[in-house]
Amino acid sequence: MTAAEDLAADATREVVRLHEWFQAWFRGEVPASEFGRVAAALQPTFRMVTPEGVERDREAVLDGVRAGHGEDADGEPPFVIRVRDTRVRHATSDHCLVTYEEWQRRDGAWTGRRSTALFASEPSAPEGVGWRDLQETWIEERDEPPTADDDPAVPTLDPTVESAASGDQ
Repeated sequence: MTAAEDLAADATREVVRLHEWFQAWFRGEVPASEFGRVAAALQPTFRMVTPEGVERDREAVLDGVRAGHGEDADGEPPFVIRVRDTRVRHATSDHCLVTYEEWQRRDGAWTGRRSTALFASEPSAPEGVGWRDLQETWIEERDEPPTADDDPAVPTLDPTVESAASGDQ
């Protein structure tokens, strides 16, 4: 594999694994002492634009995540995050642009976001890539999130996370 292909694989794996971690964090299934996982993944210059169009720097995002620890521990049905349609849009040896859909079920209602994330090679980060930029846009609310049945090209990885990595570079 080339360096760009390695970085693309690391970035798509990071999208899935960080969202698995978020699900466990907000459910209170991981101890607060594991907060360093997300802090190590976000580069010092990280910024996020929320679906509402609000720009947040790294510290504001980390503060919000930290405050949310266990906030969905008692949800019925349980809080769920699903990631699907993960696509590499461009990759070089040191940067990778990835798009994906993120679906969250909170208090029984599903909300979706279409996300575009820029990653940079970061050997000290959990998956070898750091989040540099993230832009989210709302997707229409649904009773159920889209599944592999809606799009046969999207394989299901497990019951809570879906991904279709592609080589669009």
